Amino acid sequence: FFSTSSRPQHPSPLRWPGSRTTISAFSVSPRSMAQKSDVAVLTSPSVAVSEQDREVEALEKPPPWWKGQFLNTFALQVVRSGAIPEHIAFIMDGNRRFAKKVQVETVHGHSLGFDKLQETLRWCLDLGVKMVTVYAFSIENFKRSAAEVDGLMKLAREKFHKLLEKEELIQKHGVCVRVLGDMQLLPHDLQVAMAKAVHRSRANNRAILNVCFAYTGRDDICQAVRRVAQGVQAGQLKQSDISEELIERCLYTEDAPEPQLLVRTSGEIRLSDFLLWQSGLSCLHFSKVLWPEFSFWDLLRCVLHYQRSEAQLQLAREQRREAREKQLWDQDKQLVPPNLSPEEAQRELQRVRQQREARCDAFVSQIRAARAQYFEELCVAAEIQDSQSDSSSSC
Repeated sequence: FFSTSSRPQHPSPLRWPGSRTTISAFSVSPRSMAQKSDVAVLTSPSVAVSEQDREVEALEKPPPWWKGQFLNTFALQVVRSGAIPEHIAFIMDGNRRFAKKVQVETVHGHSLGFDKLQETLRWCLDLGVKMVTVYAFSIENFKRSAAEVDGLMKLAREKFHKLLEKEELIQKHGVCVRVLGDMQLLPHDLQVAMAKAVHRSRANNRAILNVCFAYTGRDDICQAVRRVAQGVQAGQLKQSDISEELIERCLYTEDAPEPQLLVRTSGEIRLSDFLLWQSGLSCLHFSKVLWPEFSFWDLLRCVLHYQRSEAQLQLAREQRREAREKQLWDQDKQLVPPNLSPEEAQRELQRVRQQREARCDAFVSQIRAARAQYFEELCVAAEIQDSQSDSSSSC
């Protein structure tokens, strides 16, 4: 736990010059004592520092060594001894209020929120969470002021370009990036940046990051129902194929497991049109802290809340799965002629079931192929445009 190789046998208390604060060799490392941010903390309390400056400095400086190493590792092992949610969803709320709180521009508050997301993803990887879904931009956010929307789009461009610059790191950790939402509502250059991130990480499977951008839960459900209706109209599906399971597979999240834990920060107790279908049996945790202030300990608190209710939620999911299976079985039985013998009826029921599953699988595969082709076409068009601009500049 020391930043130097030699441990003092009998550490004596030290007094920082010009301060009343006494320090022990066991309370802070020599390296952290040399940092400017820690010097500011250890100086005399008579130095006037505004509350806003403390808020910003607290976000920018690293945590104390004893909290960042020993306690974090110990708490992580304790929490990991219990059930860890496979999929966590975050409503990252409170960026604007935090910006107002520390008296900075709104865009800077959103930027701090993106930085907090990077931290939170590292914590989730350490916990063993396989999938994270974040509510980055709602369709309703287009109703905000033009300056704020433009700032958010600019910030998203910067973050996705930065993500592409760190492609080796993404491949190293095996992170698959997905963008969920109506991307056609976004500027074309932002669509291209998102498509590149999705296309280049599509083969990774160690961890999955779903970024909900230009997304609402109602739009998600509407587009899934619209696709199913178009499939029936085109003859790809039968009306009897329509079920909860089929609609669920046509959502933006596709076959991804529903979020076992959904976290919202800033103290607001509502879903704000986020994952309305998928969160029916999720553990909901509403944290009072603003998103830029969200800490490792806040995440552990959320997971502990999930662990207390995990058994009941798992039972409810199993009961729902059985109910859905029975509903599909009853739908298939209605298609079996009534005048067959029991053996013939059983074979016919099996044939009806296999045909329904084959139609649904083919239809869902077609939807995924179309979305993958959309991303690929954006990437190819961008590469052609880049090559043409390079050749024209050389001429």
